[in-house]
Amino acid sequence: MSEGDLKIMQRTERAVRVRLRRGLAVGIIFLGTLVSVALAEQKHNRYIGVEKCKNCHEAKIKGSQYYKWKETRHATSLQVLDSDTAKKTGKEIGVENPQKSAKCLKCHLTAFDAPAEDRGPDFDNSNVQCEACHGPGEYHFDARLEAAAAEEECENVFGLKDDGEEERIKIPEGEVKKIKEETCRECHNNESPFFEEFDFEESLKKVEHPDPRPVPE
Repeated sequence: MSEGDLKIMQRTERAVRVRLRRGLAVGIIFLGTLVSVALAEQKHNRYIGVEKCKNCHEAKIKGSQYYKWKETRHATSLQVLDSDTAKKTGKEIGVENPQKSAKCLKCHLTAFDAPAEDRGPDFDNSNVQCEACHGPGEYHFDARLEAAAAEEECENVFGLKDDGEEERIKIPEGEVKKIKEETCRECHNNESPFFEEFDFEESLKKVEHPDPRPVPE
């Protein structure tokens, strides 16, 4: 094979790779469009569950929010109701089984009293999950998929850009509820038989899990 033929073959291979990458990028952009349409037709934001949140929020580069949550008492809030202490206290206040009482479950499960239509098909409300504090996450999840389908993100996904760092995608405001003191006091109040004086600022420090990457402008 001559040197000229080799160069032609190499150019052809490069062209094929570029077309394949562009085809994949177009496919993802199309998927993002479908997500946008579905989101527009969707009547309201639904709960999706911590396992879907984990898809984007377990990576160390993003702050490992999922694993930080796993280290908190929120992640085992339902199991706590099965303890001897919980059962004893329950009987003292007229609750036969804390794991089945609405008095307890309203603060030990996520979206305990939410109607079926407010829950996604894979939603499991065990324990106090992300959405107990941040609100339903389906809009946020769908917007994240849509943002990932942008052309510049496709270039990162398929290796057309290689700067060694992952960019943070800006998500529209209002999709994730900001944590305020009143959010926490919906459960951390004197209705609980185990209530202790609640210091919002100090408590927040124990569970905070920020994304270390700079917010895009």
